Amino acid sequence: MAKNTLLVDGDIVAFQAAISTEQPTKYDEDTWILWASESDTKAKFDDMMQTLTEKSGAADVIVAFTDKVNFRKELCDTYKANRAKTRKPMLLPLLRDYCTNRYRTLCYSRLEADDVLGICGTYEPLFEEPIIWSIDKDLMQIPGLHLVEDEIVEVTPEQADYFFLKQVLTGDQADNYAGCKGIGEKRATAILDADPTWDAVVKTYEKAGLTEEDALFQARLARILRHGDYNMEKGKVKLWSPDGR
Repeated sequence: MAKNTLLVDGDIVAFQAAISTEQPTKYDEDTWILWASESDTKAKFDDMMQTLTEKSGAADVIVAFTDKVNFRKELCDTYKANRAKTRKPMLLPLLRDYCTNRYRTLCYSRLEADDVLGICGTYEPLFEEPIIWSIDKDLMQIPGLHLVEDEIVEVTPEQADYFFLKQVLTGDQADNYAGCKGIGEKRATAILDADPTWDAVVKTYEKAGLTEEDALFQARLARILRHGDYNMEKGKVKLWSPDGR
């Protein structure tokens, strides 16, 4: 009997469902309108959730959403600033309300959905045998079980830490933080294959004319939170540091 709990990135499912049902229609000789069916959009969301649940084989499902306040934007005002002008689907707010009323949902103060998944996915007493689903590659920083396309894969702690350090080196254009100047995917892989440590990251930054403080700043933007990195009662984030303090 399935015991796993599927942890779903609700931001992504809601966005995909809402955008997929929008229809451009010519209203008259000069006017086009964009419309969407509320019932079709809700049905699309439910279909996507059912598909993910069936693929995972999980008995329970939790849907995570991003809070209106984002602690990373407090650290860096340009974080995700490149998305400010991106149009959001019309029915996105409606779907979030619909999901909250229909499914078990979580939204933690000042955190992104990624962080909620990371915290829950690394604290098994909270949910039994959690499986994480997200199409965002950042979640590969989280050790444990992941639903990747049609398969359940396990990310080891070593693999998760490797991916985190790689993100610190390469940055993330989608989230608008730079990483280390001049370091792309191939170079980052070569560096960490030779020495998968924080010291190697710092040395790379210093060779680029930057400092350990620069590397730490990027790390705190890149880091997906895990259990122990967040005080739920106070809504306070424990920013990452190489010594774990």
